[in-house]
Amino acid sequence: LVGLWGGARQPESWARFYTLPEHLHSRLSDRSLHLIHGADSARAIYAVAMCTAELPAGRWLVSDERVYDTLQNIIGDPRIRRFLVELLQEAEVQELLGVECVDDIRLGASEVTKRIDSSHFWRQFGIQPLYPFVCGQPDPADRTA
Repeated sequence: LVGLWGGARQPESWARFYTLPEHLHSRLSDRSLHLIHGADSARAIYAVAMCTAELPAGRWLVSDERVYDTLQNIIGDPRIRRFLVELLQEAEVQELLGVECVDDIRLGASEVTKRIDSSHFWRQFGIQPLYPFVCGQPDPADRTA
């Protein structure tokens, strides 16, 4: 599953989905997050609709070809930090994250594994995604900013 982002849909605000420590706990074993900007999604749909070549049967997995760390995007939320402090009391979570303290948690794409490869889609249609997500940065497709 790929997350649609852009405009009001910002991954940093997705901390709201983790309302209990247990919800966050279930996400710690697989922190990978795949995204696609709404503008890139629209370009992908348009490319398929306008294609005159015969396409192979099946489904396309479409993302911006990057993998993100869910935890990196939501750790700035004070509630998430409290949940992590609580969860790190468990030996299982300490082992999973390889740390005992929230401030020592390693963050970033290097801490997750890529699971979705959408390069075949972009090659098939001769286009590339234009809007990668950068945590803490404004939406690059927002023309009002």
